Amino acid sequence: MKPMGVIGIIDHTIKLYRNNFKAIILFALLIGGTANLIISLMQMGSGIAVWGSPMISMLQEGGWEELGGAFFETMFESYYAAQPDNSWVAGLLSLAVAIFITPLVTGGVTFVALSAGHGVFGNEITEKSYLSQIFSKYGKLVGTILAVYVLLFLFAVVAVIILSMFIGIAAVSGSNLGIIVGLLLFFIILILAMALYVFAFPVAIQENRYGFAWLPRAWKLFTSRIWKTIGLGLLTLVLIFILLIILQIVFGMVFVLFPPIFIVVSSVLVTALLTPITMIAFALLYLDIRITTEGYDLEMRLVSMQNAEEGNIEGSVYDE
Repeated sequence: MKPMGVIGIIDHTIKLYRNNFKAIILFALLIGGTANLIISLMQMGSGIAVWGSPMISMLQEGGWEELGGAFFETMFESYYAAQPDNSWVAGLLSLAVAIFITPLVTGGVTFVALSAGHGVFGNEITEKSYLSQIFSKYGKLVGTILAVYVLLFLFAVVAVIILSMFIGIAAVSGSNLGIIVGLLLFFIILILAMALYVFAFPVAIQENRYGFAWLPRAWKLFTSRIWKTIGLGLLTLVLIFILLIILQIVFGMVFVLFPPIFIVVSSVLVTALLTPITMIAFALLYLDIRITTEGYDLEMRLVSMQNAEEGNIEGSVYDE
């Protein structure tokens, strides 16, 4: 626990991911990935049986010279012949995942990151212990994610209203300045919403502020390090984009000779592997801001000394 720059946080994010891989994948892949895979397969529906893999068809017809073109077609083209009849079921499942599974994934990965950020790693807290801690907070985390969705919806509505208003002004005045100002305000509002969102679960888990109670605290953290928060967000987006391209190429080359269902599986797998990066980075940013503005590292040293005397290893991780 020491102050870090944006690059330092990214570096520690990668190390933390590697050192706690089993615990992170437990939440991101086994829980979140499985749920998303079920939904993705349902969305494909009858499209799988109708289309099959264009790569297989080409190879059967001897079209080896078109192998390169088919590779990109396999990666980027949809195989759905029509909307499956059970699309409404997939929609309901997606909503259920957003409400009931997302808190487990985001809460779990954030909890692992906070634990490791405090110097407590997977060899001291088992995956079973991580699960038990998250499930003990599950109801409160569901309430928190619902509050987050309400907040994001309100911010989105305000952003759209402002953008529409400035577009109307531009149409009346005949100047494009209104559109430019409207777009600028639109993106500022969305950035603000996302900046507050990324602090929601670190604040909720570490400080027991659930529902909407995390919002004032998230605002205080964000405004204390505005550019650092935005910079970390942009850097993680670039990192995830680069890794996404690499993993898509790797998995695309592996599954290119297989039916589309394997492409779906690889897509879910890639998403599950990359999703924790942002969660870990902002959990570490949360700790970093508290260290640099509140002397949190000194506070935790005192708590650790007290816990050591009492023989309590895990207490300082999630209780203050």
